[in-house]
Amino acid sequence: MEENRSTFKLSGREKAGLVWHYLRPCWGHFAAALLCACLSMALNALTPQIIRITVDSILGSEEAKLPALLL
Repeated sequence: MEENRSTFKLSGREKAGLVWHYLRPCWGHFAAALLCACLSMALNALTPQIIRITVDSILGSEEAKLPALLL
């Protein structure tokens, strides 16, 4: 017995339109979540530098060299 399968493919523009259709009511929340995700990645990249400065200033003989922005 052969199954009746209907398969269709959406173009890129149709996919984007479908995503935008569902995203439109809450686009502000989506933009805020995207911004938070980008900020999180940037701050996670700074974690090793914070640990390095802390360890070097405690164990090392030289003082911590902080960027001018943090001074």
